[in-house]
Amino acid sequence: MLDGSTASDKFLVTLFADKGAKTLATREVTLAELGDLAVNTTADSKDRLPLLKLARFGDRRTEKGSLRHDANVESATGVEMDYDG
Repeated sequence: MLDGSTASDKFLVTLFADKGAKTLATREVTLAELGDLAVNTTADSKDRLPLLKLARFGDRRTEKGSLRHDANVESATGVEMDYDG
């Protein structure tokens, strides 16, 4: 890899079960594991898929109880994009 990292280097991802983001789970994954997760996670519709963020979140909630908001990001571990096509 160009930056000196290897395919076995791990980084943190946060998974939210749904758009409400009332619960979260963090995992350390390799780039290959992230690819497998993205390719092999399926649902009946996009709205039923979990949300993945390349960031570490704290425990501050919005008024609706969501943990997924900018003020709750403690650190970024990468950049992600959304593709609907």
